Parts: sequence; C-alpha cells; structure tokens
Amino acid sequence: MDPDTTRENIRKAGRRAVDLFAEVFDGPEESRVSPGGDRESVRRLFADTLGDGGVGIETAVDDFARLALPHSMRTPHPLYLGLVNTSPLPAAVLGDLLVSTLNNNGGAFRQGPAMWGAEQAVLGEFARLLGLEGAHGMFLPGGS
Repeated sequence: MDPDTTRENIRKAGRRAVDLFAEVFDGPEESRVSPGGDRESVRRLFADTLGDGGVGIETAVDDFARLALPHSMRTPHPLYLGLVNTSPLPAAVLGDLLVSTLNNNGGAFRQGPAMWGAEQAVLGEFARLLGLEGAHGMFLPGGS
C-alpha cells in the first residue's frame, strides 16, 4: 500500500460521506429518502462485480459511489422515519470512523485500555442513573 494513495483514498471516502450529509441536510426537498428501483435491476448492476482478485481501495471507493450510493436508503435524511435503524448523526459517523480506525478489542484491558476505560465510565454512569452503584457489566453487540 502506497501511503500517499491510501491517504487520498481516505480523503475521497470522507468527502463522499460529507457530500451525503450535505445533500440531505442542505436540500432535503430535492433529495429522496428511498432510492426506488427494483430487485432485478439492482441484481444486474452488481452481477459480475466480484472476481478472484481485489480491485484496490480506489476502485472500491469509486464502486461504492457508483453502485451502492445511488441504490441505498438515505437514513440521514430528515424525513427518514426508520424503526430499527435510526438516522445516523454526523457525530456518530465520525465516532465510528475513529473507533474503526483503531479497531481495538474492548474485551480485555490489555487489548484496548482506552476502550476498556471508556466502557467502564459509561457503565458506571448507567449504574448511577439506574440506582445500581457498584454494579459491573460489559457491552455486547446484538441489541439484547
């Protein structure tokens, strides 16, 4: 991986995210929540896009813009009223980007001390708010 190319592709992907939020915040009247379309046309669009070798990050970012973006629900749109998947806030997207960049495992202190410390702080605050001072716990994915 060439560091300069990698930096530029990260910037390019970031600009696409900025453009998506700008589109739905600056002109919600002109942008649609649902992309519309039908299953067969989307199936044909993605047909033969996978191969034995990788395409590289630059092509992957371009393919995302060409294939995925036009055919994706605009959940950040102010008129999106999702039940299970809520609208992402820009701060949540940025937080996810930064945490994903580190990719630390919060399962044990030595695997991610900062992640562990943040989890302890949030759990402590939840325990305080619920009147369960001194309680212990951990976060697990799955929404249960």
